[in-house]
Amino acid sequence: GGTGGQISIVPTSGSNSFHGSLFDYLRNDKLDARNFFDRVRPGGQSRLPLRMNQYGGSIGGPIVKDKVFFFGSYEGYRLRNGVNLIESAPSALAKSQAVPAVAQIFDAFHAPQAFFLPGASVDPNFEIYQLAANNVVNEDSVGARLDFRLNDKHSLYTRFFRDLATTTQPQSISGRVLEIRTWPQNGVIALQSTLTSTMINEVKFGYNGAL
Repeated sequence: GGTGGQISIVPTSGSNSFHGSLFDYLRNDKLDARNFFDRVRPGGQSRLPLRMNQYGGSIGGPIVKDKVFFFGSYEGYRLRNGVNLIESAPSALAKSQAVPAVAQIFDAFHAPQAFFLPGASVDPNFEIYQLAANNVVNEDSVGARLDFRLNDKHSLYTRFFRDLATTTQPQSISGRVLEIRTWPQNGVIALQSTLTSTMINEVKFGYNGAL
């Protein structure tokens, strides 16, 4: 229903010399300002914890000079960050007015470590709680490519990529969490041929999977 950009991503290939790179990116709560919603909580802590690290590297080079080349890469991502959840839950007044069978589940609306925010609610049947929960992300990505120069007119390459990620996301002041696991992967093998000075042919076979 609409136009969009065309984006082509070409993985790096190896060459006749070895090349590589390393990188690392770091963030933590010692380097960040306090979030507006980071209230002072019991124990005097006012800033939610944050540990984020993104790192990896790549290397490429020859297997057979002028004929076969390789390239590989890896990237890791680790995140541990606090999340402020602020929600309403039935008050003590609402619990006292409920029938016993219902009243016994009222405490499940907020986790024991959630703390009450006095004066935040204008409805006597509800109270406002804040829960400092932890969000956890672990992700590892790997990629590999092989290039084969068959002759002056024909070349072949194959590439494979896999990413494995697990996430634990806090959902509410009840302590409920959502756990997500993703495992996308794809691969391709391609033959490139120069047919004439003005004509190139490429044949590809690809695989995509999402688990």
